[in-house]
Amino acid sequence: EFVQIRNTFTCEIVCTLRGHSSLVAAIHFSNNDNLACTIGVDGVVIMWNIPTGTKKLKHVDPLSEYNYGEVSEDFKYVYVITKDQMIKKNKPRQRFSGSNPENSFTFHKFTYFRRHCLCCNKR
Repeated sequence: EFVQIRNTFTCEIVCTLRGHSSLVAAIHFSNNDNLACTIGVDGVVIMWNIPTGTKKLKHVDPLSEYNYGEVSEDFKYVYVITKDQMIKKNKPRQRFSGSNPENSFTFHKFTYFRRHCLCCNKR
């Protein structure tokens, strides 16, 4: 699967992002539109450099299926919602500077939240 990023005013293709083997559940852009984060149903999270169309960071979890995700405003944290309704929070362990982004972005610290009612604390 791929995502095409287009200029809002001209509809010209800015770049094509390839790296997911299934549908992309969410895409988020940084405030300056230079970075994007795609979160795939295939368990892949990729940080992209939009001006060059290249991968900066990548996380692959073939055992997970992500339904949705959010990125913090400063692009330091990614939150994904898995198929089994768990929220996983991560912090990229490093800023990628080489030519191969594989395994440069990992969920090295998990925080799980079970979905429950806040008023009566029932699940």
